[in-house]
Amino acid sequence: MRKKHVDTQEEYLFTLNISAVQLNDVDFAFHALAIVTRLKLCTAQLVFEITQSAVPLTEAARENLQMLQEAGINIAWDGIGSLEASANGWRSGSLIILSSIVVAWATASRR
Repeated sequence: MRKKHVDTQEEYLFTLNISAVQLNDVDFAFHALAIVTRLKLCTAQLVFEITQSAVPLTEAARENLQMLQEAGINIAWDGIGSLEASANGWRSGSLIILSSIVVAWATASRR
């Protein structure tokens, strides 16, 4: 993303898919925040969506999540099953419900 776009898209959220493998890397948050700083991105516009996976989150992942959230990055969980499992081990200040989940619930309730 070029800088001129960052300045003109303040009302948008940018979602990035993050795998459990990436999140379990002890240096992930440091690297991610360095990129955010270098590109002068607004952390409130970023959503790191943790993709559903059989890979369990480690203590390093929890520390990364804490650091990212404290920096202002929004955290979302991909998939209702992973949301339930993740919520048992991680508490965040906010919950982002993805539109795909809302559509799935609405479709299921019509049946």
